[in-house]
Amino acid sequence: MREVKAIEYVGPVPQASGACEPIILSVECLESKEIYDAYVKLTDKLDLGVKAYVIEAISSFLAHRLGLFTPEPCIVHIEDDFIDSVYDANIQQRLKKSERVAYGTKALPKGFGVPIKNYRLKKELLDKALDIFVFDKFIENPDRGGVAPSKPNCLTDDLDFAVIDHEKAFPYAAGLFLVGQKLGSALPWQPSSMKPYGAKHPHLFSKQLWQKRRDITTYRLAERWRTLSNKELAKMEGTLPKEWVADEGCPKLVLDHIKAVRDNMDDCVAELNRVFGK
Repeated sequence: MREVKAIEYVGPVPQASGACEPIILSVECLESKEIYDAYVKLTDKLDLGVKAYVIEAISSFLAHRLGLFTPEPCIVHIEDDFIDSVYDANIQQRLKKSERVAYGTKALPKGFGVPIKNYRLKKELLDKALDIFVFDKFIENPDRGGVAPSKPNCLTDDLDFAVIDHEKAFPYAAGLFLVGQKLGSALPWQPSSMKPYGAKHPHLFSKQLWQKRRDITTYRLAERWRTLSNKELAKMEGTLPKEWVADEGCPKLVLDHIKAVRDNMDDCVAELNRVFGK
């Protein structure tokens, strides 16, 4: 994960409706000196604090490893001189209240946007949509629902999907209680754990995948997940900055969940088959 330093406040994130209110910063890579815009989350609006950074980062590493397109993550260093230079008084106060080592993602190429109302899934994107659906079920992500003006945390350029914003993933594995969820009640390998995820589930792709279920013959992402090694997962944990892992339990529990999905994959696939009536 690249380390960068904030050099300019650009503005709020367009279309962002989430409670964390991310901002756009121009950043400079400490190693290559490349300058680019990054979408940055500040801990003053994150109920989980730096635990949200841990979950975001591991989810990003995992998504990339499994073949999903997701913005490149970065570790954003925010210095006092930079904070003093920010012209927006509200943002300046938010920066002062937040951790100085933040989580950010490199801005996506132009052309990506929120799926429009009545979005119809193209046949050539069926496998990618199924990969995202399976990914969300396995990481217990409740936050990929709806189309514009909702915030599905999935962008498209009609050729691909980009998945973003995963701080609500792994709620049970990380020992985190979120409103509307029961701790330890939806482990994806447990019988009937995916029963709610049928055609009427609010996930962005649930209804259309259900309609196209006869075209679903395999779960590519599940097969890729089987190949995850303990060494790879340890490397993911080792990439996290020390400022985010004062609570060492969070990354361990998240990675333990990933391993448990891998080691119980046959049961996870059986639950997916139950979702699609196979």
